[in-house]
Amino acid sequence: SPVVKNPLLIICPMVIWGILVFIVLWPWIHQIDKRDPSLSAWAHVSAFIWWLVLLWGLQHLFFQVGALFKKRRSPSRTNSKTPLIAVLYATRDDFDAACCFSCLDQDYKRFSVFICDDSDKPEIREQIDNFEREHSKKGTKSKCEVLRRGTKRGFKAGNLNDAINKIPAADWILLIDADQVLTRSYISDLVGRLPQNADTNVAFVQAAHSAIVKPGESSYFQQYLSPEVSLYYVRDLSLRNACGFVPLLGHGAMISKSAWSAVGGFPEVVSEDFAFAIRIANEGLRGEYVEDIVSKESFPHDFGGFTTRLKKFAAGTAELWRHQVIRFLIGKAHPVEKWDFLMMLLWYALMPLVTVNGFLGAYVCHRLWVADLPYLHPMLPYLYSWMIIGIFILHVS
Repeated sequence: SPVVKNPLLIICPMVIWGILVFIVLWPWIHQIDKRDPSLSAWAHVSAFIWWLVLLWGLQHLFFQVGALFKKRRSPSRTNSKTPLIAVLYATRDDFDAACCFSCLDQDYKRFSVFICDDSDKPEIREQIDNFEREHSKKGTKSKCEVLRRGTKRGFKAGNLNDAINKIPAADWILLIDADQVLTRSYISDLVGRLPQNADTNVAFVQAAHSAIVKPGESSYFQQYLSPEVSLYYVRDLSLRNACGFVPLLGHGAMISKSAWSAVGGFPEVVSEDFAFAIRIANEGLRGEYVEDIVSKESFPHDFGGFTTRLKKFAAGTAELWRHQVIRFLIGKAHPVEKWDFLMMLLWYALMPLVTVNGFLGAYVCHRLWVADLPYLHPMLPYLYSWMIIGIFILHVS
């Protein structure tokens, strides 16, 4: 069946934004047109950037606020089958024995764990080999095997594709990051939420995450900023099953082996998860988000670690803009998915524009002051102030 999406949370912010443009921006810019045409050109450029930011902000704010009013239903199992699961624990010089053991210590019966090791450090490889020997002895209830490759081509995507091609038959693939800690019922809970019908268009099921915070051990940076993780999964993603684009987030997700084969595996790019979700959507398939199944993940210890993560996200987003976005926008995905995906990626594209516009806006305001023209419509500061206040309301929620 074709993917069906409700456009309400896309249309509403666009309508409000259009009204604001008509009653706030147009009258203000029209005054400048009459008084100083040369200044008007620069004012139009600066205003366009700020209003693009406003459209982006309204889009995300509607999803976040809408999630506050979502009816919470008790989750129910939708699948009574017990498919064969291959757990891929991907690591590159960041192996964590406790996290990996949580993948083995599951109450589900039909699964195997594969450590997809791309490590360069001999001491890390030795730790992984010791872990495999310890947990692959006779009598253990689940299989643990280390998979390595002779090349580092394709980043994490290449690692995963190589592993999936090597493993025996599996119905679904569970993607786990090196710092992820699972509950004991994680696999069985996730399997219970898989589609019952093999012919369904659900290609992956994405679960939620929360940050690991250990009193006395976690840094102040982790303690104060870790709620951002839960905020994203509880508020940003909550309504995207019905009203937006459901992204694959690289870990804590169950992938259909048949869907993986149908789209040619993970694209070998930095942001292989989003690129895979794009391929899925263009094939008329979709992802499903389940917010009640939660695993723990590490949050960067300090600002340096946080910027390292941001660099990776920004590099992956830039690659998507260069190679994937146009193909996705002209593809078969639902229009709602296309627009929502575009708004997701705008976060990184807007940042350099906003930085440049800080200087351009200062120049325009100086020219307006010299010409004795009104700087801004008086409503504008309130619009941006309420958007910031709205974020604090969501944090409290």
